[in-house]
Amino acid sequence: MVIFFGIVALLVSTWLMLRLRRERAFRGERLELHGYVVERTVRTHKGRTTLSLGVASGNAELSVKPEDAFARFLKTLNIGRDVTCGDRRLDERLLFESDDPRVVLWLKSASEAREAIGAVFNLGAARLMAHGGRIWATFNAKTSEIDVDVVSVQLAVALHKLAASVPGTISGPHERSVFHAGRALFLLALSGGLGISAAVMFFAHVAPKYPQHVQGFGMYAAASLISLLIGAALWWLAAQWIKDSARARPVLIDLALIGLTSFVVIGTVSAGNLNVLLASGPSMVEEVTAGALIRRESRRKRRRSSTSYHIELPALQDGKVLANRYALSASDYAALHTGARVRVESQRGFFGPYFLLRAPQKVD
Repeated sequence: MVIFFGIVALLVSTWLMLRLRRERAFRGERLELHGYVVERTVRTHKGRTTLSLGVASGNAELSVKPEDAFARFLKTLNIGRDVTCGDRRLDERLLFESDDPRVVLWLKSASEAREAIGAVFNLGAARLMAHGGRIWATFNAKTSEIDVDVVSVQLAVALHKLAASVPGTISGPHERSVFHAGRALFLLALSGGLGISAAVMFFAHVAPKYPQHVQGFGMYAAASLISLLIGAALWWLAAQWIKDSARARPVLIDLALIGLTSFVVIGTVSAGNLNVLLASGPSMVEEVTAGALIRRESRRKRRRSSTSYHIELPALQDGKVLANRYALSASDYAALHTGARVRVESQRGFFGPYFLLRAPQKVD
């Protein structure tokens, strides 16, 4: 059960982080609005509309968004590179992030840039990004509350004003940005590698029915807790390593959602594998009477169904292994019946929990 919830959390967090990463990869339909050339994407789903509109600009690297609770929390831990634009009202309501010191000078010296940024967020923007020779803003609102064409024109005016204010001195990536980008890419690659490893280990662990642990919840829970504590300590070390970067917060979110979750899944699955692989005690073969055989069929969406098979066995190893229910394959289930004499082989694991080495076999 612990592993199941771990993999569900991994899949959900992966989906969330794919959305987060997509923020830095804006591409839209090229069009002209009242004389302004822009790129725009519009998506409507379940009564909500997401509008992204961008313009060509210099090579400034900047992220601006309303300050949320998580950002304030990381700020109290001195994690992330915050910059100020020089406008107290904007600095109080918005979070400016950039690793390029030239961007700080630009924002503080160009009043038209600050006015354009204020205009973008007065329209209700959720985020403004400058990256890869583009500046774009993203909106997310109820479809009934946003007029896409009107907002697009107003946004095009503000973004072109902002793009025109980018000085020619920002002509390429700053060495500080390149340095911090390297650290960020390393940590993101590490997080992705952990995610892939966790998924592979999980499916490799649950695919075979045997060896099958008996009442191993305590072992898995302890492994999950220990892995969580170790992973949290490693996350904190990563935070100290990248804390002076503007990319610190999104990278640390990735590490927390994917990296840390995957680390816990890997640690939990590894505990079960090591309990079997390192077991050194003798195995015991016993003949017992099979209890009830259970076949359960669960209905799923689109008329799909899945069937599970189980067998109930009495206590084993002189009572050390309590009476329990064990999963079977369809072929093993077909070969058995209630009351049959079956041969069972069990062994004590390295960490203590017992396990069945193979499926119960009918005694001829």
